Amino acid sequence: GYAQQKLRIANPNLYCYPLADLHLTVLDLIGARADFSLTPADLAAYQNSIKELLASCRPFSVTLQGLIASPSGI
Repeated sequence: GYAQQKLRIANPNLYCYPLADLHLTVLDLIGARADFSLTPADLAAYQNSIKELLASCRPFSVTLQGLIASPSGI
């Protein structure tokens, strides 16, 4: 998009995600760690919890404007 073009011009060494790779994390249940492991019982518990949660959720809309960056992304 336009903002990415402006950023690339200002800083050619800056990595910008391709537009197709941009995403929005709604709920981060498990943070990525090198030492992470999940037993089958833990996985089943996570799946059941998510199914219960989603059963009571309605669809929602998200509108984004401008640039958004997390502290870990800067």
